[in-house]
Amino acid sequence: MEKLSLGKNVTLSYGGRRMDCNGRLLAHLHLPDGAWLQGAFLTQCMARVYSFPDNRAVIVEMLEREKAAQAKKLSIWRCPFYYIHQQSKLVEDLKRFKNSFQLIEGCVLDVTHLRKKTFINFGDNWRTDFTISLNARTAK
Repeated sequence: MEKLSLGKNVTLSYGGRRMDCNGRLLAHLHLPDGAWLQGAFLTQCMARVYSFPDNRAVIVEMLEREKAAQAKKLSIWRCPFYYIHQQSKLVEDLKRFKNSFQLIEGCVLDVTHLRKKTFINFGDNWRTDFTISLNARTAK
């Protein structure tokens, strides 16, 4: 970050809501030459995408840069915390990650809303295949 921006003026741009509930600005930073700092961080494998439902003006470009960075397997993408697990693994192998932050990639086969929970199913049998459950607030 210092190498890209230290001592330089930056311009803020917004893709939706300008401030989060903690008073933090939800801005993108641009250098005088037009360089987009968040994009550079993603490209250089120094950040991952984090967005808000009402602030996704450049989400497609951000996700494209993140995907290209993940393929390089450099910097943060070499860290076990950011390892991308494949949903196709045996459910038993993924159970050790229950109630933790993980990146899991797979194909959603079904979404079910039951009572105050949403279930995202990655297999034909929710009892034995990989399934994510979300409370109502998270699902919203």
